Formats: sequence, C-alpha cells, structure tokens
Amino acid sequence: MGCSVSQLVRGSSPSASGEEFRRKASLEADQMKVCFEESQRAYRRGDRSRAKELSDQGKTHKTNMRQYNELAARKIFEENNANRSLGEIDLHGLHVKEALELFLQRVREAQRAGVHQLVVIVGRGNHSTDGVARIKPAIRTKLNELGLHFEADAPNPGCFTVQLKQPRPCVIL
Repeated sequence: MGCSVSQLVRGSSPSASGEEFRRKASLEADQMKVCFEESQRAYRRGDRSRAKELSDQGKTHKTNMRQYNELAARKIFEENNANRSLGEIDLHGLHVKEALELFLQRVREAQRAGVHQLVVIVGRGNHSTDGVARIKPAIRTKLNELGLHFEADAPNPGCFTVQLKQPRPCVIL
C-alpha cells in the first residue's frame, strides 16, 4: 500500500539531495506503472474489485511521484542557485516544465528589482536523454514568445544572456 510523501519524507535524511528525491520519484513512477498494468490485467480478467484496488494504488504512487519531483526541483534549484544573484539563474537538473516555471519567476523578480540583464544557465544537454538538449530550446522559445532580447551561448555555451530592460516594457503575468 502507498503512503503520503510527507510520511516518506520524514524517513528521508534532512540533507537528502535533489538527485535522491529524483530517484525516489523514479521508483514511485515504476510502481505506478506496475499497478496500472496489473489493474488493466485484473479488469480484463473480470476482477473489477482488484482492478480498482490496483488503480487506487497506482494513483497514490502517481501523487507520490509528483510530490517527490516537486521536492527534487526545489532542492536542485536551491543547490544550483544558493550563491547566485538575481541576475543569474542555473536551471541544470530540472525538468523542462520546472525550468520554465522557475525561469519566469526569476524574470519577474529581476524585473521588479530593476535588474537589467539575466544570465540563464541551461547547459548543453549532455545529461539529457540521448544527449539532446531539452531545457535550452524550451527557454529559447519562451524568450521569443516574451519578446525578450537575448544572446545565445553567452557568456559561454549552454547559457543565454537576456536583456530585461526593453525599449518597450515587458510584463509577465
């Protein structure tokens, strides 16, 4: 049976790293998949009660996976950005959705604080599946959507230097 992440986190080391939370999320994802597959088999056998029970377990694992991923994102972001100013953000190790959310949050914070330039560290994608960058193209797309002026691979490969002071105001809601 599943238990809540708050119960699981209590059993975790207070110094658990973001990668440890990612591993736990991955284990929950594996368990979720097994439960849903077994649920489908039980349903096909006509064992509706067992199918429901397994489906509920799968949903619990899915909730746990999401919560572990949230903890991982928070921890990874904190680890990567502990000594950085509002003018710099490191998005390594995050999933694309997480990176986009944190990027937009940092742009808003930096604009409110009057920061004129933001260095966004996205990496080259070396650690991505098949070595294909995921965060970099997503951030590039978002920068274009926002109409922000930027220079790719500056100050070095795997970074963007974004100009936050625009001739026309850029407001992110």
